[in-house]
Amino acid sequence: MNFRVKILNACLIAIALLALSPMDILAQQKKKSAKKTPKKTETEAPNFSANYEKPKAAPGAPLLEFNVVGHDEKLYYSRDIPFGKPVVLVLFNPSCGHCAEVAQKIKAHINQFLDVQFVFITGLNLLGELKTFAESTGIHDQKNIIVSADNSDVTKEIFEYKGIPQIMVYNKDHFLQKTFYKEVDTDSLRFYLNKM
Repeated sequence: MNFRVKILNACLIAIALLALSPMDILAQQKKKSAKKTPKKTETEAPNFSANYEKPKAAPGAPLLEFNVVGHDEKLYYSRDIPFGKPVVLVLFNPSCGHCAEVAQKIKAHINQFLDVQFVFITGLNLLGELKTFAESTGIHDQKNIIVSADNSDVTKEIFEYKGIPQIMVYNKDHFLQKTFYKEVDTDSLRFYLNKM
């Protein structure tokens, strides 16, 4: 009889601990999230991107697999970009003035970047505007520049809503080195392309 009581007590304790564990974990998660959220003053405007975390867009992140539809209506795959060749992803909007300026700057200095694969990516809904953008900026005939629309939702994983174009520089091993927003100078671009 005494043995049965001990087993029953042990079972009751185990059940109680199991019942409390999720509550304890939930309480710890609430404490952590409360620490991460900065307090806002009444005069401060809300900043929706301040706590927006995109680990796949953080320095050191590998190039994600993606496929895009080019302005020439061909499908292009990230897996076809060989290791040893740096990559620059330019997330853009075809009607964006800053985006056109970046494209024209890259075109003007293309001889410095012949070893680099540039992939301009916009939303699939803007596919019809790609040809006009590519031709008006003069990048339509560059072998190492693809002007495209996202066919694999990769932009959802890496677009940070901090400004367009969002220029993501990956080294020859396809690891993200630096992200620029709205503009970039060619010296900075070359510097980060050569980082290991």
